[in-house]
Amino acid sequence: MANTGRKDITSSMFHADDSLIFDFGERIVRLLTTNSSPDGSTTPPITYPGTTRVVAFELNPCHIAERQVVRFTFLIDGDEAEVRCSQMPLVDVRVVNEVPGARRRSLVLGALNVLPGIAGIPLPVFRRR
Repeated sequence: MANTGRKDITSSMFHADDSLIFDFGERIVRLLTTNSSPDGSTTPPITYPGTTRVVAFELNPCHIAERQVVRFTFLIDGDEAEVRCSQMPLVDVRVVNEVPGARRRSLVLGALNVLPGIAGIPLPVFRRR
């Protein structure tokens, strides 16, 4: 996930403190790694229930700085599939599905690494209105 825009995404932009929810369509076994750049940036909090049927994770309301890039690596039990944003509570933002880097001024959520093969999976792009 990357905020490629010139403005920060703030936690107040999450309507009613709702989380972004991303659905893999396959069971999440566990979160393997997270990292954030540039150095010193905070990795946004995510949650996913530790149940046998969980297929989605939540990005809780948070601050995502301009030019911040965050990577999550999950172990998934199943085939690689397109990740779907099933809840998008960001205010004044529209969702566009595209590969990260395709647009310069947007919040790009993509390149989630999923095993096997550590493949990058494009997620929706969020663009402020």
